[in-house]
Amino acid sequence: MVPRSPQLLRAVDQEPVICFVLDTALTIVHANPAWETWATIDGATPGNPRALEGRRYLDFVSGPMREQLELRLERALAPEAPPELLLHSECNTPTHFRRLTTHVVPVRGIDESGRARGLVLMHSLELAGKLSERERLAEHPLDHWRRPDGTLVQCGCCRRVQDPRTAHWVMSSQLIASPPGGVSHGLCESCAASYYPPP
Repeated sequence: MVPRSPQLLRAVDQEPVICFVLDTALTIVHANPAWETWATIDGATPGNPRALEGRRYLDFVSGPMREQLELRLERALAPEAPPELLLHSECNTPTHFRRLTTHVVPVRGIDESGRARGLVLMHSLELAGKLSERERLAEHPLDHWRRPDGTLVQCGCCRRVQDPRTAHWVMSSQLIASPPGGVSHGLCESCAASYYPPP
């Protein structure tokens, strides 16, 4: 069980970046107020950080990155883990792109198995903006994106779609907002490099 010391929680709450404190089961035991700002970037209703507590962190991760992330978080809990682990990811919405660096810091002190007592995850926003400012928006008719067999390939991590004519992965706000049927999930080059780096 992660210590819920007042000093740790105060420090996490004062961080301007989104922070989560996880126990050894990777369950959220604390989320700082910065998460509320993050949750409203596209005009959503402000979220209550306390509503996240008790939920497993990986419940908010889908696609091929979930297994890889779980493996890396488990390694960060191990006795031989480095003092900090850096993870890179994208968390895009229909109107905004966001590139994150997540600092994974083991909570000092070990449990009976020799593992860390928990983790602090600090999400730093490295790059953000409206999609049209980052790369050309791919606003074509839906049939443009379909392969000859009728499937549309979308990255399971960042939600880019693959243009079947060029094999390039591009952002399409219409397909993020309303994913159509017949979607097959793939992994774009950017996410493959981030989540499955060569050994």
